[in-house]
Amino acid sequence: MEYGTPDLRVTVGDWLASSVASVQIVTDRSAPVGLATVDLDLEDLPTPRPAIGDAVVVDLGFRGGSLARAFSGRVRATEPSRLLQLTCHDRVRDLDDALVREALRNVDLHDVARRLFDLAGLANAHVLGLAPTPRRHLFTADRKGVLVLLERARRSWGVDWDLYARADGKIVFAPWAETDEAKAEPVLDLVYGQNLLELTPRPEGTGTALTLLAPWARAGHRVTLTDSRLWRRAVVARVERCTHQVDPQGGGRTRLEWTLLAS
Repeated sequence: MEYGTPDLRVTVGDWLASSVASVQIVTDRSAPVGLATVDLDLEDLPTPRPAIGDAVVVDLGFRGGSLARAFSGRVRATEPSRLLQLTCHDRVRDLDDALVREALRNVDLHDVARRLFDLAGLANAHVLGLAPTPRRHLFTADRKGVLVLLERARRSWGVDWDLYARADGKIVFAPWAETDEAKAEPVLDLVYGQNLLELTPRPEGTGTALTLLAPWARAGHRVTLTDSRLWRRAVVARVERCTHQVDPQGGGRTRLEWTLLAS
């Protein structure tokens, strides 16, 4: 993996931001909606200013190299002060904009999810898991948002399926083991004294880690941790929550919350 001086590109609607004070991007396996917080210099804003509902794209990388898509979503709140702060949610949040009132009969979880994504206008913008689920006599959608209904369906079928939006905007609803993140090789090799800046393990096999900016990482990925003070050999952990913090002047960091996986 290559590190360097962090670089970023923020696009709001058709406007390419020229002065970004900071960006924070958070993905979390326990919270389906991805979050980006963008601070913009008030003096460099276009007319009209960025507003609620505007599309937002954030690309991260390093100077002298290519940038990769790290977030795509919409502005959900603005807060002007010394800077203009945009609070942005990814496409999973859009699922709650579609209210559904429908009774689905003799269905399995796949049938319910496909119907809900279709009603949300995402028939061709989602990925469903393949694991079989039993059929149910009835699933009722009583004028709730699609996000709420997917969460209800997940509880009703008693499955531990991840729900999240990829950086390209496609929504995934599948068991973690079937996701691209789970199937990929560990995306980070974190070594104490090299690129592992902080490591805080907990007795139950979880913990946090701080490293240099790693914009390719997100919740659901696997990483390796090497610290001879704690383990005799490298261990593999799953990222439960990933936070990228980028300041063009001060650099960038990635903070991970992790759970150890059985070797």
